[in-house]
Amino acid sequence: DQCEDDEDRAVLSREAINDLELDKNINNQFPLVGEVVAFTIDLSNQGPSVATGVAVTDKLPNGYLFTEAQPSQGTYNPSNGRWNVGTLPANGTATLTLYAEVRMTGDYTNLAEVTAANEQDIDSAPGNGVDTDGDGQVQNDPGDEDDGDGVIVSPERLIDLELVKTVNDATPVAGQTVTFEIAIANEGPFIATGVA
Repeated sequence: DQCEDDEDRAVLSREAINDLELDKNINNQFPLVGEVVAFTIDLSNQGPSVATGVAVTDKLPNGYLFTEAQPSQGTYNPSNGRWNVGTLPANGTATLTLYAEVRMTGDYTNLAEVTAANEQDIDSAPGNGVDTDGDGQVQNDPGDEDDGDGVIVSPERLIDLELVKTVNDATPVAGQTVTFEIAIANEGPFIATGVA
């Protein structure tokens, strides 16, 4: 409703958008079975808008036993792996550190992904998986969307080889034949291969 009929206006409302980026790391990619490792998730909002209702899912696979979570903000639920981050301002960051014991067997590939946000992400879709380009790579893959990342861990399996050598006569007479016996045992917990 302008003053004269030769003018008019249009009002645009811009939808809030953001760019959530996630990076996942581990303190030891080749831990011993039984060792406690630390997974770190760094989440950042590149803006331009505030991100609200943000949640990240990092459900530890069965190769790990959860021990502790240390989020810089929000809460982490180990039963479903959901980190409720909440609000993340433009250019803001949040960190989650998960501590877990490496089990003897199981799946050791750990994935984390943004699974919820109220605003639209510029270059990612929350909850659509980590391997978004379908090439089977999840660890620092530039072809995947930047709101998810994975860590592939290769645990070192421990063995305990014990060797005992005996002789049937420790004080033989010169020219006498003696018999040496070598006994080797693996006290485990894993199978020993390539033993010489």
